[in-house]
Amino acid sequence: MFNRYRTTAVVLAACTCSAQAESTAEVKLLAPPSVAAGSTVEVALELTPAESLHVYYINPGEMGQAVALDWQDLPEGITAGELRFPVPHRVKTGELPTNGYEETTLFFSQLNIAPSVEPGSYTFKAKASWLACNDNQCLVGGDEVELKLEVVAQGETASEPSTQLAQGLILIPTDASTDWKSSVKKEGEKWLINLTPPDNWESPEELDAFSETSDFFQPGSVPSIQRTDSGLQISVEASEYSKDLSAAKIVLAGPTPPIRIPISLETQK
Repeated sequence: MFNRYRTTAVVLAACTCSAQAESTAEVKLLAPPSVAAGSTVEVALELTPAESLHVYYINPGEMGQAVALDWQDLPEGITAGELRFPVPHRVKTGELPTNGYEETTLFFSQLNIAPSVEPGSYTFKAKASWLACNDNQCLVGGDEVELKLEVVAQGETASEPSTQLAQGLILIPTDASTDWKSSVKKEGEKWLINLTPPDNWESPEELDAFSETSDFFQPGSVPSIQRTDSGLQISVEASEYSKDLSAAKIVLAGPTPPIRIPISLETQK
């Protein structure tokens, strides 16, 4: 759905939104050819927006709708994880600051194969959906996608991921280890987020940060990241809707893979 903080009138003033009247993106599912029962396989949704269009991150920004993947009628013993997003770009939809993707992008979902699943060939179906926008209009898009996957017996050797999948997977944020420490406090209209990494962590030269939730960073605000004696300090304009940070997560971009860091109530100051 559209960012809940934009009124309908404002969103419609920013762009013309309509059902898909033409192809706004090409999508397909990618995975290794086989997976062993009792294991997990990473499946990628490859999405290529049409020329001049962009699609949206899990936190779209001032407006937008995140790319989604809805698995259909999975076989018994097989479950799917949430769709995971790589670090986005800052893009404009009209005059509104948003987070999204203008190029071919891989989004990942895990399929968990129980040990009880019988070996054999399986076809998995899903519905991909997205909102594709440019400065003039937004088009609601969607398509049915499917994947054929061979399940081999538990303990047997399964296929390795392709180079394309491996390269895409290292762009997906991983959860920070428990060695990472964080604290956050409000100073005026800004959040000050202090991060203390593990002792052996080496900071990349270039760093950036994004919020996975829409009520933390003010849309369009670019964080300032300073190195401190204890680690990193992120200063960013606070969303006018910031209230409860219990679900807040930031993604630290620069490391490979990026690092996903929760901001819990216990660390608020």
